[in-house]
Amino acid sequence: MAIYERMSGRHVAERVRVPDGSDEAKRFAESPKWRAVEAPKPPTVDPMERPPQSATKDQWVAHAVAAHGLDEAEAAKSTKAELIEITAEPEDEQ
Repeated sequence: MAIYERMSGRHVAERVRVPDGSDEAKRFAESPKWRAVEAPKPPTVDPMERPPQSATKDQWVAHAVAAHGLDEAEAAKSTKAELIEITAEPEDEQ
């Protein structure tokens, strides 16, 4: 998705997301009132470190595989809640 902003002075007045390569994206790209901005990237997490509960399921899968030796296909089939439980450290279980 492409993200475009329209400024009002120093402040963002409006921000829109449009599909990449769409007619709408071309219209925003050609307009002098709008500027393209990069989408924020999710923070990277070391798969060996236990991610926070707010991490994505993909981050939990990576952790389960890297730090606990789970099969990637099996980990991917699990829910995020199951991965959190499976990878719980002994002190987490109190």
